[in-house]
Amino acid sequence: MSDSKFPTNPDHDGTRETDLSVDIPDSKLFRFTKFVNIEDLGAEEKVIHSKHLKALQEGKELYKDPTTGYDVLTRLAHLRRGECCGNACRHCPYGHQKVPKNIPRKRFNSAFYVPV
Repeated sequence: MSDSKFPTNPDHDGTRETDLSVDIPDSKLFRFTKFVNIEDLGAEEKVIHSKHLKALQEGKELYKDPTTGYDVLTRLAHLRRGECCGNACRHCPYGHQKVPKNIPRKRFNSAFYVPV
């Protein structure tokens, strides 16, 4: 895949302003895929992984959770933010570094974080 440039929302996280698109090279955006162990994912987790990949390939910052219908931030949205927001997000590329201790821990299933 070639490097991509997608537009970003200037008030994306409410704490910073961006006038230009944030470039996230495909090599960084899709780096996690080489560590995904598809065989270890359950059926629902495979659907989520597939929806997330499709959203990334389309340059989207959100996709709909197939079970709840809620919007879920993609890895692209998190990389554009530049740091962990502390909300224990499903596709956090920062290892949940800023998640407070009082928020329940999640397990990384090789593709994304899931409730324990």
